[in-house]
Parts: sequence; structure tokens; C-alpha cells
Amino acid sequence: MKRVIWLVVPLMVAGFCGVSTSYAAKEKKARHEGADDQVQLARRGGGGGKPGGVRRKINLSGEAIGGVTPKGKAEFRARGRQTKFKVEVERFNLPNGTVLTVRVNGTPVGTLTLNMRTGELELNSNDGDTVPAIRRRDQVTVTDARGAVLLSGHF
Repeated sequence: MKRVIWLVVPLMVAGFCGVSTSYAAKEKKARHEGADDQVQLARRGGGGGKPGGVRRKINLSGEAIGGVTPKGKAEFRARGRQTKFKVEVERFNLPNGTVLTVRVNGTPVGTLTLNMRTGELELNSNDGDTVPAIRRRDQVTVTDARGAVLLSGHF
């Protein structure tokens, strides 16, 4: 029992303090959180004490607009102190220049503008952007100016 507590507590403390843990420790934590977490752990830099990263990806889906069903994807990455959040949408049967809002758990995090039925929002902490901390079960939605949900998905 002491051995199990010893393994779990350092992972939790490291995760909450923003301290980078080893690839093996992150893999163990991901297994503990469950296979449905859709967390892909990336070994970057080949070990040797270099920090690993966390990558979460989801698909976004919605109802057809004018007979065309839009789709999209969202991705969250964290490595060391850098975080990135990206949303890409396509197949939107809406005019060029339409502005859509990206929300995480109902909170607006940015906008994207459609061009040829596609759009993209990319937030990067290294560029000074405020990147939302994405966790398991968080919801990402893409809404129109009236607040109607056009695409959605859960991490």
C-alpha cells in the first residue's frame, strides 16, 4: 500500500505544480485516468531527462447547414511551460467572412473567420496568448453570432 501511495502522490503533486514529469510517469498517469482520455503522450527529445509532452485531440461534429455537414478538430498540447490550443473547421456552408466563436465549457476563448468554408484558431502561450487548460471531459463548441452551437466535441 505504501508503494502505491508513493507512486501516485508525486504524480499528482508534479501535475498541479506545473513540474514536468518523466515520460514513463506521464504514461502511468494516463493509464490511471483511463483509456477513453484520448491522451497521446509524445516522447520528445528522446528522454535523457528532457521534458515530455501531453497532446489531446478530438473531432468536432454538428448538424448540416444548407445540406452540407461541417466538421472540425481541436487539439491541445502542453510541453514544459508552453501550451497550444488549435481548432480547425471545414465544410461550413456559410459566407466568406463569417465570424465564429470558439468556446471551452461555454467560455469564449477566441474567434475564427471563415474563408472558402474553412477557418482556424490557434492560441500559443509563447506568443502571449491565453491558452485554456484543457482537461478530460471539457467541451469545445463553435458558435455563430447568435450563440447557436454549430460544432461540438468533448476531450
